[in-house]
Formats: sequence, structure tokens, C-alpha cells
Amino acid sequence: MISVSFRKNWIARMRNARDFLIVPVNFFARMPKLKVLHLVGLNLFSAASLHLLVNLQTLYIDLCKLRDVDFIGEMKKLEVLRIPSSYILELPEETCNLTRLKLLDLNGCGNLEAVPPNVISTLTKIEELYLCSSGANIKWEVEGLNILDELKGLHFGN
Repeated sequence: MISVSFRKNWIARMRNARDFLIVPVNFFARMPKLKVLHLVGLNLFSAASLHLLVNLQTLYIDLCKLRDVDFIGEMKKLEVLRIPSSYILELPEETCNLTRLKLLDLNGCGNLEAVPPNVISTLTKIEELYLCSSGANIKWEVEGLNILDELKGLHFGN
């Protein structure tokens, strides 16, 4: 069973109470005004229409299975991206396109293996950054570059 709730036509929360439910490819096509989306316990293997949410400012993907998260880079107005405890293998390079991003939460993503070079350093508006706390096998050194060195160039908050 899945529950969907909308508030003021711009906030939506989808929660699946059982096994991971597959979201249809065109599910989000008719929600262009949506600003806040909270997904819980969903299978987003084929959520290709998420990129159509051009006005989305907050995306919270909790306990979801994600195969391809490249769509995140198309959400140019995104300010908050939370992906706690979700099955994600790699933060996409397209994350560099999120020039308004203030909060990035990857805490609890135990399967996260890679954060591509030069992604974190492009998030110049970032105020809060939560990386995996435990269980992840992130390759912090890629092609001779230490990803954590990118944090030195960021200025958090004001």
C-alpha cells in the first residue's frame, strides 16, 4: 500500500508501507509546480519523470532503492537534497549542476562507493553537508585526487 498526500499543490509526500513499490515512469509528469517532495520506501529504478519537477526546491529520498540518480542534476532549483539510508552507489557528476544547493545529506547510505572528483567543490552555496556516517566504502581517492580535500575550499554558512 502506498499513501500520497498533497498540501497546497506544491508539497507531496509518498510513503510505501510494504515492500518497495515501483513508481511508474510518467508518474511525476503532471506535477510541475511541486516544490517539496518526500519519498519513503519506494523503488525509483524507473523514476525518469522526476527530472520534470523543474520547480522542486527540496527533495527527500528516504529508504529508497535508486538505480540511476543522474536526474538530480536537472533539478536546477534544488536547495535541499536528502538521501538518507537509501540504496545509492554513486553520487552523479551531474550534482555539479545544483548551484543553489544549500544542504546535501548522504548520511546512512551504506552502499555509497564513490563521490566523483570536483563535485563537492562546485557546491559553492552549501551550508550543510552530511556524509555517510558508517558502513560505506567510499573511495575518497580517485585518479590521484583526494575528494575530502575539496572541502577545504568551501565556506559553510555565512
